[in-house]
Amino acid sequence: MHAPPLFFLKEKYKRYFISRATIPINRAYYEYPTLEFAEKLLLNRRLDLLNNLKETLFESKLVRMPNDAFLAVESRFPVNAYTAANIAHYSIGQGDFQLTALQNAVIVSTIFNRGILCYPFIIKSIGAALNDDNQPVSPVIFVPGRDRIRVFSAAAADRIKAAMKDVIENGTASGLFREIKEGREFYAKTGTAETELYKDNSLFVGLVRFQDGTPLIFSVIVPRSGLGVRVAGKLTEDILKAIIEHENKKGRKL
Repeated sequence: MHAPPLFFLKEKYKRYFISRATIPINRAYYEYPTLEFAEKLLLNRRLDLLNNLKETLFESKLVRMPNDAFLAVESRFPVNAYTAANIAHYSIGQGDFQLTALQNAVIVSTIFNRGILCYPFIIKSIGAALNDDNQPVSPVIFVPGRDRIRVFSAAAADRIKAAMKDVIENGTASGLFREIKEGREFYAKTGTAETELYKDNSLFVGLVRFQDGTPLIFSVIVPRSGLGVRVAGKLTEDILKAIIEHENKKGRKL
């Protein structure tokens, strides 16, 4: 009997490796607290971007499909077969760790909310409607106090924020945003995720506070393209320049 090709074994192993462990999750959290921390940041679950419509008239009228565009693809922190080396590898975004741009934005948001995670959704408000009996129904509005959890301390968030500021001023992204820095605050983290067969994935995340005080989180991933600052970072710079130019033409000084 011939042995299966090496690439087949590798793919089979990978599929197993990113599946959820069969051991009880409380035991997994006890043995691997990094996993618990990752799942507090909403990894290993699909994000329902219509989450704030729960328990409303609108939710009962939604038709949800298996591939619903409002159910964001989950980011995956591997669960099975941990070693200390695996944990270190995943914690810097390498190996079988998988991350979406939305997940990165959630993490940046948590940092700038001083360690408090706000569940993401895309519907901010819906005006009043009528139910089946033609009676008015209260509108759905953004409720800041709902779906908020503390993931890490405010002190830890402040240290990360200061480090992200230094990335712009003295670090790997110091060459970006030079033409648009005046009067604006920038915070960022570059990312270069290695792949086995292709060029590295290029990542860039952060926050800009515009001249009028408006904050904007950015999260860009360009697969198989090269270094984070050279590709995703430069793309982010071009996008922000275009936004600022467009808004300035409209008379809004960003």
